[in-house]
Amino acid sequence: MTQDASMIDLSVILEEAERFERGEATDDEIAALLRAGSSPGGARPKALVCDEATGVQYLAKFPSVKDAVNVVRIEAASLSLARKAGLVVPDTVLSPCGDRDVLIEAATAILGDNTKLARQVGMYFCHKYSGKRLREIGEQFGVGETAISEARRLLARKMKLDQRLSEDVERVKSILII
Repeated sequence: MTQDASMIDLSVILEEAERFERGEATDDEIAALLRAGSSPGGARPKALVCDEATGVQYLAKFPSVKDAVNVVRIEAASLSLARKAGLVVPDTVLSPCGDRDVLIEAATAILGDNTKLARQVGMYFCHKYSGKRLREIGEQFGVGETAISEARRLLARKMKLDQRLSEDVERVKSILII
């Protein structure tokens, strides 16, 4: 993604998403978020953005005003580790946006499933090895307790049925030195 007007647009979208989360957004700002293909009310604000120079679409993942830590940077690091372990994950760029970070990733249908899988693996590892309560893990991922428990259960079942997935998860585990 080129760093021209599209980065300025990201700053505007980030500010509008933050105002939305705080309940301060105007109708015009909410309409602008929706036009940007945003999902401002989810666990993590996101928007589909387009690099006007290339026409390539990206998914911009913004920080939440509720984040106690830099979750965007943690997700970028997790995807980088998954990539180094041989998992197929979307190309990403961590882009500074004012004093916050925005994760920019390639928006393709095939990679979407792998991003979901990488997130499930992160939830699985946190649940299995962190010693944290489901509520605490859920807060970090922006989901409820049952989503964490379900992600671990589903991933464990998938790994029993898919030897390659099981090997991929073990590779990530060895990189994390768990």
